[in-house]
Amino acid sequence: MDFPVNILLVDDHPENLLAIEAALSGAPYRLFRAYSGIEAKFTHEGSIYIMVNKLSQLS
Repeated sequence: MDFPVNILLVDDHPENLLAIEAALSGAPYRLFRAYSGIEAKFTHEGSIYIMVNKLSQLS
């Protein structure tokens, strides 16, 4: 792959985001964070979304 894949990690618990980032570190990914479903919905278009748990704003 000649370019990094954009991955948006979404969770309202920062410790969960840190754990996922640690698991994906060293891979050819460009990681972004969002702390709510609303923030994720309006940012980082074109990314792969990884949403952890149930996000209260989207329920």
